[in-house]
Amino acid sequence: MFIPFVGAVISAKSLGDDAAAEARVGLAGPILGSAAALLPLGLWLLTGGEFWRALAYVGFFINLFNLLPILPLDGGRAMAAVSPWVWVAGMGALIPLVIFFPDPILVLILVFGGIESWRRWRARKTPEGRAYNDIQARIRVLVALTYLTLAALLVAGMSETFFERHLNAAAASSPKVGVGPGGARPAPPPALIPPRFTVERLEPLSGGRVRLTATLPRRGTLIAGDKADPAMGTAFPGTPRLVLSSIPVASRGRATLVLGPTDPTRASLERGRSVKAKLTIAFTPRGESLAQRRTADVTLVGG
Repeated sequence: MFIPFVGAVISAKSLGDDAAAEARVGLAGPILGSAAALLPLGLWLLTGGEFWRALAYVGFFINLFNLLPILPLDGGRAMAAVSPWVWVAGMGALIPLVIFFPDPILVLILVFGGIESWRRWRARKTPEGRAYNDIQARIRVLVALTYLTLAALLVAGMSETFFERHLNAAAASSPKVGVGPGGARPAPPPALIPPRFTVERLEPLSGGRVRLTATLPRRGTLIAGDKADPAMGTAFPGTPRLVLSSIPVASRGRATLVLGPTDPTRASLERGRSVKAKLTIAFTPRGESLAQRRTADVTLVGG
């Protein structure tokens, strides 16, 4: 039975002749679901649209949740081929999760999963239970490796598509209500503040060059240059000291950009003088037009 926006419920008298067959059925769902999540991931990489990024993240999250080693989730069925003790560990981890983060879905999984796990645990030493769990050791190892590999890939997919957003705390804590012709109306929702990039290090190099290291929250374009350059703004008077440079950033994390001096600055440095510059660093996330900016003072050295 298909449940819109949630998934599907499958009921069958038997999921196979033994635990290996049940594990194949249990792993098939998350594998196909993870493959389906690659479609919005590819669309995000091609277009930069945040909708596709969010959709890919949700797909990875749902399939990772489904891999929890708890019956009746697919991860619990896959662990039937490994060891019943994995169910015990899964239930032991789920109980404090339900206590500290109560949720109706988690409660249902705990109740029905507990009943099913107890039934199977009691039947594991019966002749039927022994026959059902009698599978080759290499199959147990193969199922465990497949399970762990898929879980690791899903975690990596979630990490790559994760995009943190922060609510404006001041607006959220004291919302204002306007009054108009129709009476009181609620204030608009607080603005979403995108995650900021940080400048980790500015290192003067020989020849007047500067190495910039920044940590970026997502894909985009990193650009840096002297603030006197019209392309970076003209709030700081003077002539440019550094050549404007930019690099595309393919993924979030650290990025390094090396800037070189302009010809007049290089001539001054060759005469043994140090030159001060006011650096502007701008990061434009992919798919957006507004740049985030930082400024910093740097001393250029010759040699």
